[in-house]
Amino acid sequence: MQYILPFLILLSGCGGYLRSYDYSTNQKAVLQYQRAYDLKVQEKYSPAISEFKRFLDYYSDIYFVDECYFHLADCLRLLHQFPEARKYYKQMVKKKKDSPFVAEAGFRTGECWEAESIYPKAISAYKVVIKKHYQNEWANLAKERCDQIFAKFPEAKWAKKEKKEVEKLIKKLKKR
Repeated sequence: MQYILPFLILLSGCGGYLRSYDYSTNQKAVLQYQRAYDLKVQEKYSPAISEFKRFLDYYSDIYFVDECYFHLADCLRLLHQFPEARKYYKQMVKKKKDSPFVAEAGFRTGECWEAESIYPKAISAYKVVIKKHYQNEWANLAKERCDQIFAKFPEAKWAKKEKKEVEKLIKKLKKR
């Protein structure tokens, strides 16, 4: 008996399970996403965060999900809520590995670590972008950020080690 109610809710279409022919619900999803995105563009990040989260609560199984996770994380990053921003960037990459936002999400993750002065983790995030998206503009930006971090710590052992690893990675990728 205790399992019947959740099953009935799923059958009735509640809980975010949308049918591809459900035009009305799809329109609501588009409007919800657009409202959140417009708030982000207007630099109203806190209300945008609420709207993006609402979208994910109701429509996380349809289109715009990767954009939603990305923009939600971006709003959090812009409000200096770096740990939570990283969490949503990671969720976006996990759910949508083929998204055009993946490279930028990796780069922004590195920026979050860098903003918190956790430079080794920033370098690690940037290395992932360089390795997985070598032909992408975000890989070039990641390499530049690595170089900037290395310039801040010219005598640090960890920085010297990481610099060698980044140089080795780039040489390997150029040979491909």
